[in-house]
Amino acid sequence: VSDYIRWLYSGNIPIKLYEAGEDAREKVAKEAEKVFVKLVEAYVFGEKIIDARYKNAVVKTVLAVKESSGWNLGPNSVGVIYNSTPSTSLLRRLVADSVVSLAHDDSEKGVGWIVFFDAYPRETLVDAIKATVRAR
Repeated sequence: VSDYIRWLYSGNIPIKLYEAGEDAREKVAKEAEKVFVKLVEAYVFGEKIIDARYKNAVVKTVLAVKESSGWNLGPNSVGVIYNSTPSTSLLRRLVADSVVSLAHDDSEKGVGWIVFFDAYPRETLVDAIKATVRAR
């Protein structure tokens, strides 16, 4: 709630963007996921209070975090999305679209897409497959 009130007055989501830098892949994934979980929880709050402007601001911040960290939403944040938002959620579409456009076989690098798929909720994978078929 306090983050929402700060956003109302400042127009900014009060969260520090994670900069990937030279950190190990596992550390980048872990730190970026912490930020994504906070943002996803903020989005869920926006759903509850039915504030589209706030939800849009959160989505823009999610995109900024993806850009600054060079990472995507992981299993914890995606789990919150799929357990707490309706099927029409913009964040669900963002996850599916990210899989369609960005997912690749990174299994030799350790943590990444292939590992995430094992931990994503089933509904996430169904949405991603449907989005892939639509994109063809």
